[in-house]
Amino acid sequence: MRQNEIFADAFNYFVYGGEQVINPESLKELDTREIDVPYGGEKGAKQPVQKTRDVIKSVIAMMDKCTAYLLLAIEGQSNIHYAMPVKNMVYDALQYAKQVEEAVVSHKLSGDYKINLLTPASIEDEDFEKFQSSLKEVLSFIKYARDKDGLKKILDSDESFRHLGREEVDVLSVSDSDRKALWQLLK
Repeated sequence: MRQNEIFADAFNYFVYGGEQVINPESLKELDTREIDVPYGGEKGAKQPVQKTRDVIKSVIAMMDKCTAYLLLAIEGQSNIHYAMPVKNMVYDALQYAKQVEEAVVSHKLSGDYKINLLTPASIEDEDFEKFQSSLKEVLSFIKYARDKDGLKKILDSDESFRHLGREEVDVLSVSDSDRKALWQLLK
C-alpha cells in the first residue's frame, strides 16, 4: 500500500468508483507516527499518547479550478475489528492536533497570524459605502443598535434601509417582538 500507484488505485476505486481522480505522482508520504499529550488524567496530569498508522499520504487535488488538500490514510486489517472506526478517529484527531501545532509554530516564525474580522463598531461611517450588498445596512444597523440617535440618523439618511428583506431583518432580530418593532421602524 505504500506504493503510490497502489495507494491511489485503492482510493480511486473506493471513493471515485474506479475513475482515475487521484494521481499517483501527486501523493506525498507523511510520517505515520502520531504523538499527542491530551488533556485530562489524574489532577490534570498529562499522559502522552503515541499511535502509528499503516500508511498516510497527502495529495493536492484540483477540482473546478479550486485546490483541495487531502490527507488519505490506509489501515491494513485481516480480520473484522469493530473498534476500527474509533481507532481511525483517534488517528485523525491526533493528526489534526499535529496540524494545529505546526500552524502555531509556522505563524510564530513568520509573524502574527492574520485574521480578517468584521467588527461593526470599528467601521467608519464612510467605509460602509464600500459594501455592495445588504451587508452594508446590516452592519450599520448593528453598529448603531444601542445608539438611538445614531440609529435614527442613519435610517433617515439612507433610503436603502427601507428595502431590507426578510432575511436581513431576521438577522437583526432576536425575538418576534424585535422583528415587529424593526419592521415598524423601517416603514
